[in-house]
Amino acid sequence: MQNEELRRTQVELAAEKERYFNLYDLAPEGYCTTSDKGLILTANLTAAAMLGVSRGSLIKQRISCLIINEDQNIYYLNRKRLVETGEPQTCELRLLRQGKDVFWVKLKATLVPDSNGAWVHGVMMSDINERKQAEDALRKSEEKLKLANELLQAAKDDLEWKVEQRTHELQVTQQQVLHAEKLSAIGKLSASIAHEFNNPLQGLLSILQGVRKRAIMDEEDRELLDAAISEGNRMKALIRSLQDFNRPSSDKQVMMDLHQSLDSLLLMHRSEFKGRRISVVCNYAKKLSQIMAISDQIKQVFLNLLANAADACDHDGGVITVSTWQDNGRVAVRINDTGIGIKPEDMDQIFHPFYSTKGEVKGTGLGLSVSLGIIQKHEGEIRVESQPGKGATFTVLLPIKGINSEV
Repeated sequence: MQNEELRRTQVELAAEKERYFNLYDLAPEGYCTTSDKGLILTANLTAAAMLGVSRGSLIKQRISCLIINEDQNIYYLNRKRLVETGEPQTCELRLLRQGKDVFWVKLKATLVPDSNGAWVHGVMMSDINERKQAEDALRKSEEKLKLANELLQAAKDDLEWKVEQRTHELQVTQQQVLHAEKLSAIGKLSASIAHEFNNPLQGLLSILQGVRKRAIMDEEDRELLDAAISEGNRMKALIRSLQDFNRPSSDKQVMMDLHQSLDSLLLMHRSEFKGRRISVVCNYAKKLSQIMAISDQIKQVFLNLLANAADACDHDGGVITVSTWQDNGRVAVRINDTGIGIKPEDMDQIFHPFYSTKGEVKGTGLGLSVSLGIIQKHEGEIRVESQPGKGATFTVLLPIKGINSEV
């Protein structure tokens, strides 16, 4: 009777054990136990399937070998806390499936007794790869959205800056148009006055020259008459310069004598320079070839350079030196002043449109920009040298042969 009862008990225990292990293997989470050294002692079928290996190959393998290198520290820190506190520990890290495919799991480790009553580590593994992928996709979307917002803001800021710049340019352009209209009106008035003065002046000169030929005068009176004729001729040359300068451009190249053009411009500024205590020195080449150029445009360039030189010397007077020479099929005109010079930070910008160091009243910011454009169209170049407090030197080089292509 006792043997029968013992046999029945053993059968029931075997059935209970079989049912337990069936439930253990069919659990939705992977589960394994490890020694305090990290060796896998037991593993259910879910854990083996999750890792893509057989259960037998897991036994006696170190669990750390299943974790990618970057997450090893997470595992060891988790195990250390479990040993020190005895409390369950949870972490998220990445495992290797079949030694190559990486996937995310949530590990929950606890201390559990084995069949001999010794404490081992029970590790439950939940696959969270889909959640992690969704979180990663969300994070990337947020980063893209942030980048898009930053680009949008940058584009907005750039557009606002461009609108502000364009508005400023339009305002400056409007001022320049008004300034140009005033200059045009003054030019027309000057040309008209010059025309009206020319005829009577020519008559006076004819009378004075006739008197000089026929009249008998003492030496003092003859000197006064010669002085009057000389001043009349100077007025005539000045009137001719005004007429030439204000004559509309034909945009056609003509033979041009640079010395004669420079002399006429200097004559126009003679009284102005004298009033500003500016002296002019001319170091002309003994022989300078004429050039093919659009005369009034080249005169405009030298007029701008002379005006800038005079403005640079405006505080305490100074000296403007005009030099010419000829070299390698080109003529050169150098205009040097002893004025305030140009700051190094301004050197790269002086030829930019609307850039001026003279202030709103004096400076239009177009003189050097227009001059550079004219010289480049004539296939020449402008060079500049300057040091603050030591004046500036502008050198214009122009080809003698003229422009190859139509300006």
